[in-house]
Amino acid sequence: MKRWFIYVVPILLIILGAWLFINPQGNKSVIENSKQEILPTNTVGKKAIPVSVAVSNEKSKVRYLAPLYDVNVKSDIVYASKKNETDTEQSLKFDLYEPVVITVS
Repeated sequence: MKRWFIYVVPILLIILGAWLFINPQGNKSVIENSKQEILPTNTVGKKAIPVSVAVSNEKSKVRYLAPLYDVNVKSDIVYASKKNETDTEQSLKFDLYEPVVITVS
């Protein structure tokens, strides 16, 4: 009597998986007929949940943050040398970036 649960649960999971596989997007006519709305921006204090979002494909200017410091670069500082695959000596180098603090007045 207790084993019926072992047989029923996998069968229900298989039926549910098959149904989700057959209908992955739900009702397409509802999705196609829905309008895109833009919510007003003065919803402070109201618990507004956006249902749909309007997407704009317009290009906008990218505003980068102003850096707080400049950088002095010391490049190709050799810190070691080793042999590579062809048994030739190869120097290992790195670049050092030192910030120069700008005082904002």
